[in-house]
Formats: sequence, C-alpha cells, structure tokens
Amino acid sequence: MAKRRKNQNSSVWLAEATKAGLNLDFLRRDETKMFEVLDGIGVPRTRVYFPTRSQVKSLRTKRIFNEHSCFCRLVPKDRNLRRPYNVNITSPEELREFCSKYDLSQYSVMLVEKGNVTHSGSIIARDDSPGNPGKCIIELVEGTGEDLLHGLKTPVTVAIEIPGLNWFRTMRYLNNEPTSTEKRLIRDAIKLVGGVRHPFPGYYEFDAYDETRIMFRKYQNPSTAYANI
Repeated sequence: MAKRRKNQNSSVWLAEATKAGLNLDFLRRDETKMFEVLDGIGVPRTRVYFPTRSQVKSLRTKRIFNEHSCFCRLVPKDRNLRRPYNVNITSPEELREFCSKYDLSQYSVMLVEKGNVTHSGSIIARDDSPGNPGKCIIELVEGTGEDLLHGLKTPVTVAIEIPGLNWFRTMRYLNNEPTSTEKRLIRDAIKLVGGVRHPFPGYYEFDAYDETRIMFRKYQNPSTAYANI
C-alpha cells in the first residue's frame, strides 16, 4: 500500500505549534473590520451581517437567510475567550439556537453569506523591497475553507517567481498537477489582486462559487504573521 502523502499546506505548522504549547494569539485579527479592508482594496467579497442580540433572540434575521445560508462566527470582545463558529446556519431559528449556548454580551455575531463554494484558496504575496515584487504562493483546493485551512485536503500549490536571471515572472506548480478549472480559478484570483507581474502584497483568503466566481473573505497586510508564513 502506498504511503499517504502528508498535507503540506500552511495549517500544518499552525497545528504543530499549538500542540507544542506555543501561544499563537498574535495571529488573531479584528475580523469585524476585515470586510472594510477588502472593500478598500477593491476586490469582490461576500456580504456580511452583524445582527444585534435582540435581532437574534427575536428572530428578526429572516431576510439574511432568504437566499443563502451563512457561516457564523462569534467574535469575542475579550481576546482570551474562544471564538465559536458554525459553518452552516440556514435559518433564524438555527442562529438563535447556536447563539443560545453563549453569553452574547461577550461577543459580536458575524454572519457571512455563503454561496455554492466549490473551491477555496489563499494567496501570500511579498515585496522584496518597496515596489519590487517578491515571491508569491497560491494554494487552492476543491472544497471549502475548512478543507484548506484545517489541513483536510492537500492543495494545489503555485509559486510565482523570477527564475534565474530571467526577468519574466512565471507561475510554477509545486505539487499536484491542477485541472483546467483549477488553473483558471488561480489565474482569475491572482488577476484580482494585481496580476502575476506584481500582486499586491499581503495575505488573502478566497472562495470560488460554482467553479466560476471568485469572492474574497480575508486580507491581512504584509506586516502580519500570516503574510510572512
């Protein structure tokens, strides 16, 4: 029997660091502001909602679930609290039931609209010096963000770099040979953040809806730990 290949995406070292007892709190960011940042960059993103405690308890969130289900994150006001989440909430009743397990005075409720996610990916882009593009790594899986970021599937990994003395930047696949759909989604995603020649530096997470539409859901600037993985 062939030995199963170990997942090599960035979630592996995060999991190992946690097991070793390292404090990774420095990786946490204020996710309630994340979508404002994405709007500032000008990339397409999913809709996000922050219902109040009274709206959750009185079921006044029906309009949010009219077309799509949502990912729910409870964002703690105290960074020492855990960050509960539910990957698929489909109704006001399900939202209220999930939130009833926690003291909502200690959290902000964040709902992120979900389309039909077929692929999920991340981009880490660097500048070697101001205005001088450096290496860029793109990961993509057929599946959800959980499949990618929790290490459930091994992604297709692409490096954008300058080979040798050739000044033309190229895309090089490092492991699995991608399908034609995966190649197209990777090209579409990198175009939205500046293109192969000079992707805007930082850390990104994105989803593909119905194998076609790229929607971003996270960005962190180049000074953060994630952008330096």
